[in-house]
Amino acid sequence: MTHDHARREGLGEWWNAYRKVFPAAVIALFEVEAHATSARIFSASAFPTPVQEPDYAEAVLRSYGDSFTADKIQHAIAARAMRRAAYLNGGLEASLIVDASVLRRPAGSDTIMMNQHARARDLHLSGRAPSKVMDGFYYGMETSFSLFTVAGDVVAFEDTENELVQVDATRRDKLVTRFDNYATRATPLVDHPLLRLPE
Repeated sequence: MTHDHARREGLGEWWNAYRKVFPAAVIALFEVEAHATSARIFSASAFPTPVQEPDYAEAVLRSYGDSFTADKIQHAIAARAMRRAAYLNGGLEASLIVDASVLRRPAGSDTIMMNQHARARDLHLSGRAPSKVMDGFYYGMETSFSLFTVAGDVVAFEDTENELVQVDATRRDKLVTRFDNYATRATPLVDHPLLRLPE
């Protein structure tokens, strides 16, 4: 979503309210995402934030209870809601790849998980967020990353062991190659046997 789209939707530069809450790299990701025309996201642990159902997002965040304070979790829930709204109301084109463990890992109840699977399936089928699933063991499977196209350039963020970082051009190019390699090997979400839908 561009700044113009965001302003029309009343979202503005929503991330400014969180500058004292989240690390600088997280704020930078929010801002880059708002300017981006496309995103390629690999997630090793959960469905990516822009396509998370609200109940799923909250369940995922609450699972980090030992690592985050209650206030931090509440701020993160609110920020994820803003990111989701910006994505759904904007023109950002997203391509997603998740590790198969994302489909298996419980977050909240079975109903929450099945609703999240259905949401991801619907966004895939609509063309808003084509999604694929990586199975088995493969290089880089433990590291989530995001690639945003902004004014023709690719800006990359990677979840390292301890924090989110915006990476340099050399690392960015390696992540672009990794995503492309994953995309050729991964199974479309709608064809994956672990997809669970509400009856």
